[in-house]
Amino acid sequence: MTQVDVGTDTTSPDPLSTTICTTCACADGAVNCVNLNLTTFFEIPDWDGLKDFKPLSVNLSHNAITHISRISKLPIRELNLSSCEIQTIEDGSFIYLEDLRVLDLSNNKISTSAINKKVFAGPLGILGPMNFKTMQYLSLANNDLHSLAQDLFLFMPDLLYLDLSDNPLAFIDQVTMGAISDLKYLRELRLSNCELETLPDGLLRRQRKLRRLDISNNRFTTIPAVLKEAPSLVYLNLDRTPIQTLDSNTALGNLTKLQELSLSRLSRLQNVSAGALAGLGDLVILRMNYNPRLTNLDPDFLVWKNEDDEELWPNLRELYLNNNNLSSIDSGILDNWKELMAADFSINPFICDCKNQWVVDVLVPLLVAMSANTTINNM
Repeated sequence: MTQVDVGTDTTSPDPLSTTICTTCACADGAVNCVNLNLTTFFEIPDWDGLKDFKPLSVNLSHNAITHISRISKLPIRELNLSSCEIQTIEDGSFIYLEDLRVLDLSNNKISTSAINKKVFAGPLGILGPMNFKTMQYLSLANNDLHSLAQDLFLFMPDLLYLDLSDNPLAFIDQVTMGAISDLKYLRELRLSNCELETLPDGLLRRQRKLRRLDISNNRFTTIPAVLKEAPSLVYLNLDRTPIQTLDSNTALGNLTKLQELSLSRLSRLQNVSAGALAGLGDLVILRMNYNPRLTNLDPDFLVWKNEDDEELWPNLRELYLNNNNLSSIDSGILDNWKELMAADFSINPFICDCKNQWVVDVLVPLLVAMSANTTINNM
């Protein structure tokens, strides 16, 4: 057990205050202080006034609070401090929140120097802070983080969800990588819009339980090779990246459990070659739309062969190829078009010739015949 000096609370106990529930709406175990033009954080005596109320959820989002201080011992499970103007957080602000599961600090002005392991110190034990036993969700999205201290999440080793999107990371150094890679139980990681050009080898090596990864809106020109370290992914978002071509030599082929893949709004994507998405046997949903330069979609981009040299395709249920620059759709893209439950091929400059006749004869009637309960955008 690591000992960290986060100070002790020397505030003298005052009579229980009703300040918070006078200011905010308190009902059904929830404290709602959203958008009340608050400029200062409540103090210990104010929080003490909630002990009989026993709040499970506290929402202070959309206020003008710049500093967060310590909260009393309360059974709070969800704490929303998003969209304030937070710049500083007192060490040990959450040490009395033993039941904390969700902490949302997104959309603030938190800098790298403003957070460390003391800020996120866990519940107090005899020898000091211990690990949070129930903490699962942490969002630091849309702040001013350029890097992370390696031991930042020391007291949150069991995090399942981490959102670092919309921070100017630009480059994940060894220290930042250490902070992320230590979270070996992560199920979902969001690194969207972090100005990243590469992802370092080893970043996901310990994330054997990682299921969902959003690395959209970054500066990757090729598929990051580090994806091969995350074979358990079921969801991957690579939208809004300047990837120019997709071929069979990327790490995507290692993601054999992938169920949903989004490759949309790739402004420079021109070519998807044979085998580019080969081996994705569990793929159910594919979004490859709004790619204005995509002109070449090889008929075999989803095809691979097994040990018996038999061709295989994923059993797609949803396929979105709309708003590209495709002149044709080959009937060989899928093995069984009737498996589709939702599809969109609209807004492409299709050429009316014999090559596309199957679209009129087969595909359009198939789309029309799809279940009325499914969202369908016909050509």
